[in-house]
Amino acid sequence: DDWSTQEGSPGILLILEAENTSVNLEDVDALKDILTGVLDEEGLTVVSTEVAQSVDSRAFVSIILQEGYVVARTVPEHNYVGFDIHFWSSFHKQEGVKVSLLAAVKGERKASSSFRIIAGGMFGKSTWKDDEKRRGPGSTEGCDATVDDV
Repeated sequence: DDWSTQEGSPGILLILEAENTSVNLEDVDALKDILTGVLDEEGLTVVSTEVAQSVDSRAFVSIILQEGYVVARTVPEHNYVGFDIHFWSSFHKQEGVKVSLLAAVKGERKASSSFRIIAGGMFGKSTWKDDEKRRGPGSTEGCDATVDDV
């Protein structure tokens, strides 16, 4: 294996919907602090944050990480938070982040749903070799193999 050159840069986007949350979603600055604290506890590096609030109390909390980003969309009147959790490194931390963010907004697991999308990543991350080793099942045969070759 030649590990001297990064040939691909995958990213994984995790969409998490949390309903029936009981945290105060109207205090967006407090929510930002809660979310950045959770991400820090999960071993991620927060680079910057941005809060945008609309006139109807809905808000976006954007958190840029060294490993990717998290965007939280709040709908306070429905006790709802939607999260976009896009990592381009340290993918193995994504499940823990999902569980911790759900707990942080005091959401119930049974009133949440999530799915993942394989997306683009970011070249030049120092963890790319480790991420490559951890990602998915290993390839055991080439895609160009014919039935006779297998």
